[in-house]
Amino acid sequence: MVQHSTTLPPRELGPEYLNQYIREHTIAAELIAPGMPMGTVTQAAQAIGAAEEQILKSLLFWDKATGTSLLAIACGNAKIDLVLLAAVSQLPQPRLASAAQVLAVTGYCPGGVPPIGHAAPLAVIVDRQVTALETAYGGGGSEDFLLRIKTQDILQLTGATVATIVAPHGNIARTS
Repeated sequence: MVQHSTTLPPRELGPEYLNQYIREHTIAAELIAPGMPMGTVTQAAQAIGAAEEQILKSLLFWDKATGTSLLAIACGNAKIDLVLLAAVSQLPQPRLASAAQVLAVTGYCPGGVPPIGHAAPLAVIVDRQVTALETAYGGGGSEDFLLRIKTQDILQLTGATVATIVAPHGNIARTS
């Protein structure tokens, strides 16, 4: 896991930085700007005509006691199970990071965090369901963009751990 100080001034990145990252790493990924609000997974899926499970959410979790953070990536229609996440991440008590922490650690504002191209190296855990998708859509650096990317590129570029971290359908994410 990676320790981060949230007292550092945030360095805000965005779609331009992400596009540069894509070019530098020569992957077949693309930024999409549907031109409509995408504040939710449902809105993002409707904006591009995709299923909700094809929309990825990249959520930053941290542990207050250790100061350690990690990025969890799951299908948009899934809920992260904090007990499962703790078991595979070695974060004793993972909690969702604040907006300020998300910006300081990833370089992106919540709602636009991509699965790749972060401000600094970051531990990443990808839910096993994501790997069943050949191509998915993640945050594109801001709420106005989505990133179309092959899931294998996410795994390769981030060095992610693949594990089951989502609650079964119909269950609310467990916290204990």
